[in-house]
Amino acid sequence: MRVPSAAKNIRNAAARLLSAEPPPSVASSVVDPFALPPVDVAYDVESAERALALRGFAPSAAPGAPRFIGFDVETKPNFTKNVANVNAPALVQLANERGCVLVHLASMRGETPPTLRALCEDAGSIFVGNGVWSDMRDVDWAFGTKSRGYVDVGVIAQTFGHSRHGLKAMSARYGYDAEKPKSVQTSNWEKSPLEAKQIDYGAKDAALGLWVLKQLYAEYAGGEVSLEDWAMAFGNASQPKEAFRSARANAKTTPECVMKAFERFDQKNRELVKEAWLVRQMKKAQRVVKQMAEGALHPVSATHALMDILHAPKSKRKVVEWVGSGSKGGGLFEIELKLGSSVRARGEGRTVKAAKFEAARGAFAALKDGDAADATIWIKRELEHAWSQ
Repeated sequence: MRVPSAAKNIRNAAARLLSAEPPPSVASSVVDPFALPPVDVAYDVESAERALALRGFAPSAAPGAPRFIGFDVETKPNFTKNVANVNAPALVQLANERGCVLVHLASMRGETPPTLRALCEDAGSIFVGNGVWSDMRDVDWAFGTKSRGYVDVGVIAQTFGHSRHGLKAMSARYGYDAEKPKSVQTSNWEKSPLEAKQIDYGAKDAALGLWVLKQLYAEYAGGEVSLEDWAMAFGNASQPKEAFRSARANAKTTPECVMKAFERFDQKNRELVKEAWLVRQMKKAQRVVKQMAEGALHPVSATHALMDILHAPKSKRKVVEWVGSGSKGGGLFEIELKLGSSVRARGEGRTVKAAKFEAARGAFAALKDGDAADATIWIKRELEHAWSQ
């Protein structure tokens, strides 16, 4: 009897393991975190009304807590370069926990389902999506509705520090790979009936807006406040700064966790603005100082250029300025120039212009020969000084 080699035994054992069903405890338990609810597509007003009623989209007559509705719009693209797309929205997508309703307005010959119009104009129905204000505006423009409330999940994501705040990026953050093929995005949304891939794309865009809102709430609210109060702190704002202004105006009712997030966002934004300004002005100042050193720029012209460059936005204080002038007697004029926080020089001449020339020339000479000989260090210091004024 032939005894199999050790290597053969190992190969056989490996083959049996690979072909066997894993035990229940080892079998894949990964569940897709996002599940698309049932989808209805309506191509006429009557079917749209039935679907909207079936899925619970009819506005409530009694006032109450806001109802969040996933909202998105698709429009036939315009591929003409440098020409604005004036096509009316072809498809409006609505989503809630009970389902998605895709209203194909392009098939309705200018009519708008009454329930859709009522939802747009209902203060208690809050549309949720990314860039949702722009979509609502397009629907209002095309169909004469007067949309009311919305929450932009992109604004919320930006407030909490997410630079990539689109639905695809935010869905990926929470474990769902949202496929958004460009070929579908730029397809003809006016044709009827829609293709299956268009239906899937449109429904997911609306449902994901609502799903991402809930994921953001779960991550950042920490159970401190209700979803409604938390989300409405960002309501009706298309930019984080708009939401922050509203929150400050309503500080007593804005949840503390949201206000802290706004304050962190504002501080970070200020730092980014400052850094961008410093980099931009540094390049300008270096160019002026270099041209002055090479004799390619008149000292007074260089001074006036630095007056503008070393002047922080909204600041009333000047870092570079003429601080005193007058007649010295004997037909001479005298003037003093403050060049930054550390350099001062006086000049005199038979005219104010000549006195300014001498003062500017002296100031730049002092800058070159003094402890700030390294122009880059001097410029950076003066820019920081200007920003602090």
